[in-house]
Amino acid sequence: MSSNALPRLTKREVLAVSFVPIIALLVFIFVGLIRFLLYRDRKSSRRGTSGTISPLPPPEPVLRPEEAEIENPPPPPYQPDKLPPYPTAPAPAYLRDERAES
Repeated sequence: MSSNALPRLTKREVLAVSFVPIIALLVFIFVGLIRFLLYRDRKSSRRGTSGTISPLPPPEPVLRPEEAEIENPPPPPYQPDKLPPYPTAPAPAYLRDERAES
């Protein structure tokens, strides 16, 4: 007999080892179910309801094109002389034209 041979298992040991993953899976499902139910209850008590889902808000009314123009008038045409004054900073050195300054 070689030194790396596997030890012989009895039928009882084989059954015990084969049920370990099944028991672990059942425990996993059971714990997940308990956590889900507890989370759902805590969430519903925070909302003040008994677990019912609140209905969706009513949809926004669809406006006809002429109503939409009344509510959202088009922007005024571009008029460069009526623009507000914006503060200007000097141009960076790499953009300055030395010939224009001298």
